[in-house]
Amino acid sequence: MLVDVQKYLQPIIAKRLKKERKKIGFTQLEISSTESAVSNIENEVSFITPLFLKRYHEATFLPKEYLLFGNEEDIERLVEWILFRYFSLIVLKDLKSNKNLYKDTFYYSVLTDNYDDLKLQTAVIQVAEFFGEYNVKRSVFNNRQDLYLDYSFNFLYMDEHTADNLITFQKLWNEYQKLKTKDGKIEKQPRYMPYFIDYFYFFSEIWTRLGSEFVNNFKRNFLENFNYKKFKFDTINDRLKGWQRKLSIDMNDIVSEKMNNDKVLQKGLAIRSLIKTLNNPILEITSDLAYILNYENVDVFKSTESFLMELLECYESSNGNKSAVVKEICKAVDIAESKLDVKRFNDASILLDITLKTMEQNISLNDFLLVE
Repeated sequence: MLVDVQKYLQPIIAKRLKKERKKIGFTQLEISSTESAVSNIENEVSFITPLFLKRYHEATFLPKEYLLFGNEEDIERLVEWILFRYFSLIVLKDLKSNKNLYKDTFYYSVLTDNYDDLKLQTAVIQVAEFFGEYNVKRSVFNNRQDLYLDYSFNFLYMDEHTADNLITFQKLWNEYQKLKTKDGKIEKQPRYMPYFIDYFYFFSEIWTRLGSEFVNNFKRNFLENFNYKKFKFDTINDRLKGWQRKLSIDMNDIVSEKMNNDKVLQKGLAIRSLIKTLNNPILEITSDLAYILNYENVDVFKSTESFLMELLECYESSNGNKSAVVKEICKAVDIAESKLDVKRFNDASILLDITLKTMEQNISLNDFLLVE
């Protein structure tokens, strides 16, 4: 997947070099007798070269790593910017057989390495599936035809009218930045319901839990191996692809290690495991639920949302009594048992269990606890 980190870094590096040069009171001529070359670098006309990196390093006594990549905060922001793009692959269908579906979107120009793109998508989806609501959504998504997920995780048909919903990375990133508070965090809103999520909030949850591990992986496998004496700035994108391959391999280990101390991720794993035990697609089971719970004139997938809304109202009216919520599930199961064959009934029971666990996970995400 092409992520143009060169385009991202060039203006930042130019600004940093100029700032540090002025801080020590040097003119451009004092950095190099070829003043125009220094000017071109600081004005983003030319890329920084190893020679000029060395001269700025010698003049300012600042580490070369800092001059190129900045301080700890800058590196964290860079990795977040990269991961924000990588994780956008979770809204696409399996690229192995559906890449042509996106030929009229900007994705087609950045999905340049079939094997690596597929490996990356597989890795980020595995991480995303540690969050119950995405896991349920993806299971339905995989059983629908000619659709993609937009950035509110709504199902949309792919045609010339809806292709514009897959907008450019930069527009998405700008919108994501607008949602941040002064400390750089996405302001949390109480969210109990599955499916009521968007990509921005969802990514912020992933970044909050796993961001430090991603940054450390980037430092070990990209920064520590960077050759400051012989690098060519216009090959940084290619070097990033090397890290992408390594990250695709490491992603599962990163989550597994974190999961040991993260109850939210543990709940997500339980939900994912439950979904794999279903005999029928979730879309069919929710159709059954819509029937047995007497939901009329609603999208069959929305029936699960409607049921969960009832659970939430029950939970709130009982002052957080989890037992009351469980009773509602049991009532729904009793109805299902009288109307469905054994296999369909078992699946309906599992889906209701998934629904409860998803609600518990969402409450955990917002630092609430279910109390008996």
